[in-house]
Amino acid sequence: MAVFGAADLDALLAQLGVSVTYGATTVNGLVDREDLFQADPSGLQVSVRRQVVRVKTGALAALAVNSTIVVDGATYHIRDVSLEGDGAITVITLATG
Repeated sequence: MAVFGAADLDALLAQLGVSVTYGATTVNGLVDREDLFQADPSGLQVSVRRQVVRVKTGALAALAVNSTIVVDGATYHIRDVSLEGDGAITVITLATG
């Protein structure tokens, strides 16, 4: 059984990804919407939908919260940056406005 590796990730992003531009660098990324539960100010759990884009780790240098990023032609601000699983993929949480 073959193990999913870096070469597979490159092929997946090339085939299914959308354009992601940060600064002068453009790469492919996978856009997703995720539902999360978080506490509101009164302590009740509410469902919150967030939009993220996943890129290959290291493809976009020096990602910074509150910076501007363009995903599939739309401009966003970076709300959060984290690594997923084994760290091969970086998850960028997007914010509008």
